[in-house]
Order: sequence, then C-alpha cells, then structure tokens
Amino acid sequence: MKQKQLIFLLLILIILVGGFLRFYQLDNESLWQDEGFTLIEVDQPSFKQTFNAIIGPPEGTPPLYFIILHFWTRIFGTSEFSLRFPSAIFGMVSILLIFLIGKEIFNKKTGLISALIMSVSTIQILYSQDARAYSLFVMLTLISFLFYIKTLKSSSNKNLFFYLISTLFLLYTHHFALFVLFAQNIIFFLFHKEFYLKTKKWLISLLVLGVLYVPGILIVLSQFQHNQKSLQSALSGKLGLPLVISQLGILNFLWPVLIIFFIVLVIYYFKTNLINLIKKIRFNENIFFITISIFTLSYILILPKLIHPFFVTRFTVFTYPFFYLLFAEGFNKMRKIKLKKTISVLFLVLVILSLFTYYSTPKKEQWKEAVSFIEDKSQPNEMIIIIGDTHFTIFDYYYSNKLEVIKVNIHIDQLENQKELNNLIPQLQNKKGYWLVESNAYKTQGIYQKHFKENFNLMKGEKFLDIEVYHYI
Repeated sequence: MKQKQLIFLLLILIILVGGFLRFYQLDNESLWQDEGFTLIEVDQPSFKQTFNAIIGPPEGTPPLYFIILHFWTRIFGTSEFSLRFPSAIFGMVSILLIFLIGKEIFNKKTGLISALIMSVSTIQILYSQDARAYSLFVMLTLISFLFYIKTLKSSSNKNLFFYLISTLFLLYTHHFALFVLFAQNIIFFLFHKEFYLKTKKWLISLLVLGVLYVPGILIVLSQFQHNQKSLQSALSGKLGLPLVISQLGILNFLWPVLIIFFIVLVIYYFKTNLINLIKKIRFNENIFFITISIFTLSYILILPKLIHPFFVTRFTVFTYPFFYLLFAEGFNKMRKIKLKKTISVLFLVLVILSLFTYYSTPKKEQWKEAVSFIEDKSQPNEMIIIIGDTHFTIFDYYYSNKLEVIKVNIHIDQLENQKELNNLIPQLQNKKGYWLVESNAYKTQGIYQKHFKENFNLMKGEKFLDIEVYHYI
C-alpha cells in the first residue's frame, strides 16, 4: 500500500474514532445552565425573536452559533441529542482541520499525530457534546489559521478570501476571536519579511474585517449593556470574586485588553531580540520527555476538575489544538526509540484513563435525576419552587407532572433576593408540601433554606451534581 493511501486510511479511521467518541452518550446527561440559555434563545417562534433573545440578557456570546442552531432545531427539534448534534459535527471537522494545518506547517505525519490527539482529547469531546458555541469556535479558529498559513505562503487572493470569510464568522461566534486575530497579527509583524503576503495587502484585509464587524461591535455593546447586572452576579456568586471587583461588571474586560496592550509594547520594544531568541531555540529530546511526563502526571491529578464545563477550560479550549501540534512535531522529531515508546505508553494510559473517567463521571447538572426524584416522591397539592430563571426553563424541559411550579429570580444584591423571598411567602399557603430546588451555580446565601427550615418541617433532602432538592411540609 502506498504511503499516501495509508495516511488517508489512517486519517479516516482517526476521524471515525473521534466521531464515535463525540456521539457516544451525546444525550446521556441533562442540559446544564448554559445550555439552558441556548434553549431559551433558539427555541423561539421566529428568527427575529431568537435574534432579540441573543442580543439581550442573559446571553453574552455573538449570534452565529445560535442562528445556526435556531434553524437546525426548527427541523430536528430540541431534544438533547438534536441540540448537541451540530457541536459534535464541528468537533469531527476540527480533527480533519488540525491534520491539514499540521501537514501545511510541518508534514503529514505530524498532522496525523495531531489529529489523533484531537480525536481522543476529553476536553475537545466535552465541548463537542455541549450545546454552546465552543466547538464551532474551535473549528472556525482552525479554518482561519489554515487559510492564514496558506495566504502567508502564497499571497493567493483565493486563500485570502477564505481567510477573511472564516475569520469574520469566527468574530461572530465568540468574542475571544479577537485573541486569535491578535496572535495572527503578532506572527505577521514579527516575521513579515519571510512571508509572501505584503504588509499593505494585510492591512487592507484587516480594514475590510473591521468594517464587516461593525454590526458585531454593536451587538457586543448591546449585550454588555443588558448583562451588566447578571455579569456582576456571575463574577460574585459563580466565581466568588470580591464584591468590589464584581461590581465593576463589564469593566473587568478591560484587564485582558490592558494586558494585551502591555504585551504588544514589550514585543515591539524587544522585537529583534525575540526573533533571534526564537531562531536559536533547539529541540532537546530529554527536556521534551521530562515536560511530557510532568504534564501527564499533572493532567491525571486534575482530570476530575477538567471534565466539567469549567470557566477556564471553556474559554481557552480554542488554544489547545496548537499545543497538540507542538507535541506532535516534538514526538515526530524524536530519534531515541526508547523515549518514543515510553511517551507512546504514557499517552495510551492517559487516553484510557481520561476517557474512562469522562464517560463514567457526571459532568453536568443532574436535572433529569432531580426531576425524576421529585416526580417519584411528590404528592398532589404540593408546590415546587425553582430558584433561577434558566433553572426553571431546564426543570420545565424535563418535568411532566402537574404540580404548581413557581420560579424566583436571583440577584447579586442580597436585599433584592430578600424581596424575592418576601414576594414568595404569601404564595406558600394551603399546600400539603413544598419542594425547594436550588442550583449551586448561583448562591443566595441560604435565605430560602433558612426560611423554610424556620417555618416548615424538612422531610427529605437530596443532593445531585450542582443541584439540591428539599421537601418541606
């Protein structure tokens, strides 16, 4: 068999394995809070209402992913499988894309190794099984970089056109696309003398992107304006930041901008020294082996944390493919067979352990289990109280009984939460029992549990992943 055919067959096999891992148990877990936001936004009667839901509270992500999903769900419905299906497809396509980038920068072998890592990466699988924009963001980042590399190597107008289109889509998928654009500009202006693409042509391309992104800037401003209070609540209640910082709200986004500005100044000032330093870097097999060993041990220790939809991992997931490429090229360059075999064994152990942990460990809020528990234990003439608007939507998505369900909103200000409780109290009459459902995603300092404990008898209490359910009479 010719090498070209073998590489093609191996690539197909890797993509199929990656596809299986992304579709396996796709609808096994409940929708979690952020997927609840997605459900609210895409499950609207019209496109106009979907768009208004996207640019208003509580969403803070650009509209492209939700527009795609809106039309998708019009045809295929809003089951967990349907909502997550596009993300799984985007994840599969990303496996092919990282192979093409590896082949373009290095060689086909590096591309194949990168694709293999991408295929079995639990972080990539996690966000390929999530009804949010992250999988699309990764895919478009890779497409943007693929045509960026091709454009730098040939200055082809065709490649430049596809670069502009993919990067524009990227900007309308996630705000962190600006970091991708930033990285591409750093690379260009550091090494532009080594590329075919002329500076003037590049600057014109950036100007075109800027003009086409003006509606996106307006959407960003609208989202930030609407989400100031909910962002404060997330920073305080969800991330546990001090009140003085969380009260800054959207102004906290100035920190990464200031950091980037500082990095640009440093790079500009030390430009010549940086270029010379990069050119002097030499590959060392022993250092590479030690680095991989330390990484493997660290990854195993923190794996249970990484497989949850975590703030840090989901906002950095688009950068991981480039580390896969670096690892693949380092592995490909190794000449010491024993070290290469040892790393292969470490990789195999890591993959088996991480995949077993991933598929056997609950990762998302267990709304199915919580709803099933209430349906099994509840009696007629009882009331269910859900803390949080999005949590109410997810609960209603799974709940099929006919008990009265009431939602109460969450606020960053505890006085506002107390007002919500005061408004709820008059409704807590003439019922045989009350079910209090609270997610750990946001905290209310226990004011609801305190009120119920003081005024009713606790009969049952059950804790699920990130959800607490209490039954009072």
